[in-house]
Amino acid sequence: MVGKMIARLRNQHGLSQRELAKKLSVSIATVKNWEAESSEPRIENIKGLASAFNVTTDYLLGQSERHTLYHEELDEADVALLSSVIQHIINIKHRT
Repeated sequence: MVGKMIARLRNQHGLSQRELAKKLSVSIATVKNWEAESSEPRIENIKGLASAFNVTTDYLLGQSERHTLYHEELDEADVALLSSVIQHIINIKHRT
């Protein structure tokens, strides 16, 4: 299940298996094995994948349907601003 999620998120982010492997400092074969579900990522790779895809580890592992934008350079004011923008988008969607 995690392999399918990795493949889906990788494709959503427009990354090749090679690009993702380079980002995580693993081999292309490792990424292929994860996506084929013949092996699972180790905990440090799960953290790296979540960071690369801007999702929570729970979302990546299928434990939560909510994924969260994560970026360590955002401060509280940035998060508040983004939250208001997201809420505005949600309000617009509910009006149509």
